Amino acid sequence: MSRETRIQRPFEESGDFQRALDMAEFRLGGQRCGDGERIVVETAEDFLLSEPLIAWARDERGLDGFRHLLKSGIEQSRIRSSDLSLVVVASSGYLKIADICFQKSLAESASIGRTVSFAECRPRALRAASHGATVSAYITLSRKQPRADADLRPWRLGTWLARATYRVALAAAEESIFFPTPLTDEIKKQHGLPVGTVRYFDLNDADPFQPQPDGGMPYLYVDEELLTRLHAEGGSPRSRVLQAQLVCDFANGIVQAAAARIGELDGRTWSEVEGSLIGRVVRVAAGRNAPVEQYEEKLLLVKNDPGKLMALVEHAVGLRSTFGKWASEES
Repeated sequence: MSRETRIQRPFEESGDFQRALDMAEFRLGGQRCGDGERIVVETAEDFLLSEPLIAWARDERGLDGFRHLLKSGIEQSRIRSSDLSLVVVASSGYLKIADICFQKSLAESASIGRTVSFAECRPRALRAASHGATVSAYITLSRKQPRADADLRPWRLGTWLARATYRVALAAAEESIFFPTPLTDEIKKQHGLPVGTVRYFDLNDADPFQPQPDGGMPYLYVDEELLTRLHAEGGSPRSRVLQAQLVCDFANGIVQAAAARIGELDGRTWSEVEGSLIGRVVRVAAGRNAPVEQYEEKLLLVKNDPGKLMALVEHAVGLRSTFGKWASEES
């Protein structure tokens, strides 16, 4: 059963604006990716030290084509070039930060260079290696337009008319199911939690069936003092027990969220959800290189026996064996 995932826009759009952004690519070090694609870097050092940039075109001839598409897009939109901007935003949904790292009026499109580097003034999202980042290029309204009900044209300040999105991830993070977030007094107050709360799962409006990163990311808040001790003790048996338990807590939150919306799973195949939150949990339960049939089988447990799915997760993360190592250390 197919599902329509295209974004519906309530106004006429300029196809040439989108065609212009389709020419662009994001680069990090020696890697590059186009709209909707991602770059996976092996180490945090590669993430932090490689130069991030956007190339609007691959060569000068292509840049002429890019500028021509912007010009024709302005004509199609029937909006003044001075009211439109080319904008690049670097963001991290996990850290809830977003920085505008480039902005240029389309009235100055003739002066747009072939590449834009963010090396000297690196956005915050591209300094947080453990959580990855999303870089998006937009054609947006930089000035509010007169609103005409009979005319399907954008009018609100900041509305985007075309968009291209690129994702950067760390290889180790791709293999991890989650990263715990410090549970501070401010966050406890924000969520109305008692002072003695040690961990708190917040779905954060994430969709457990939607492929990442568009599906959003929930949070597992963990007492900040406890997290500090876990990092300090590193690979000690006690630390590994607590880390394994936290992975299970996070997975359980996702399974419960998916079970509460189980009707949305009907008709979906494994290929449609394998990149989603619940898909990541199923992959942990079944193993990374399991046959597709096993993934399909474990996916059905979300509906038929979520408790068994969690038992498989506990087995996969080695919760019992970590307890055994802790016990032998204490004896």
